[in-house]
Amino acid sequence: MKLQELEITRTIQRLRNPGEILSRAGWKVLGTGMEGAVAEHPSKPYVLKLFVSKSAYVTFVQYVQAHQSNPHLPRFNRYVRKVPGTRFSYVRMEKLKNVDEDRVIETHPGEVLALYVIARVQGHWVDPSTTRQLLGHLGLSALPRFDQLEEVCREKNIQPPDREWLQAVSDLAETSRSQDLGWDLHLNNVMLRGNTLVITDPFFNG
Repeated sequence: MKLQELEITRTIQRLRNPGEILSRAGWKVLGTGMEGAVAEHPSKPYVLKLFVSKSAYVTFVQYVQAHQSNPHLPRFNRYVRKVPGTRFSYVRMEKLKNVDEDRVIETHPGEVLALYVIARVQGHWVDPSTTRQLLGHLGLSALPRFDQLEEVCREKNIQPPDREWLQAVSDLAETSRSQDLGWDLHLNNVMLRGNTLVITDPFFNG
């Protein structure tokens, strides 16, 4: 059996590791997580994400599908499809660039600040190392309150986060809390489309 992306053989159907499945099918694995893997192919204009069908990633894709105009969400040219005979599903996603954590704090401090402030408001884990680095860069002693974000950005002469970034991060943080999903939105799960930060994988099964 063939999909356009994968040739489904009995060998692939027996494999349990999504990274190995993609590699066996001729894809170059770019990254792996607890529930999936992302890979690129030299003849494809997109990346392929293969993940456990019951993954919390499905919830994220559904959110993206309902908010396609938000520039801070990835663009999929195929939404969730099952891989026949396996426990996996896949999506086609646009190619994005990795961020350098140190650099993104310098280039997008307002958005990073908003991300951690919103996460804290919702009671989610906030990376202490990145937070210390961010606060040091901005000359702050602690994360501000959400209603202080605009004032802090003005005082520090930095670009404030746009409405779409605030909306996406707030919605996803609330979804994580209300649906009891693990919160995994940190700088390793943010990428770049040009100069625009794009959220790529904010949840895991809690």
